Amino acid sequence: MNPDPTLIPCFLCGNGLEVKMSKREKPYLICDWCGVQTFIRGKRGIKSFNEYKAALKGGGIITTGKNNLQITSLINCLAELKAKLLQLEGHPNVFTYLTPEDQKELPVQVLHKAIEQVENQLKEFLKQKNDQ
Repeated sequence: MNPDPTLIPCFLCGNGLEVKMSKREKPYLICDWCGVQTFIRGKRGIKSFNEYKAALKGGGIITTGKNNLQITSLINCLAELKAKLLQLEGHPNVFTYLTPEDQKELPVQVLHKAIEQVENQLKEFLKQKNDQ
């Protein structure tokens, strides 16, 4: 039995995983559900992993299941939308030349709206976490 019951979310499926220790006392994780194996190596990696576990113990991060996947998905979506916005605002592309002059701002406006929607969904998750 592991004396440290902190569950670490699987990066692929979001299930909570128990931290196991190798014969050489290095942490590793195995997700039986999706088959992912994660091995933490090196002093820096193990130190960062222990800091991550400490943050999880603080309760500020949802560690298991569907909510973790949804949050991860929203964060990734937000990053992609913001990167696309920077690309559109900073560099002309094929749409710049094909879009009529009076509609050039439309793609930027759509991206701003999509970013706002994703940010609102993330705020809703935070609100639900705080209400619990």
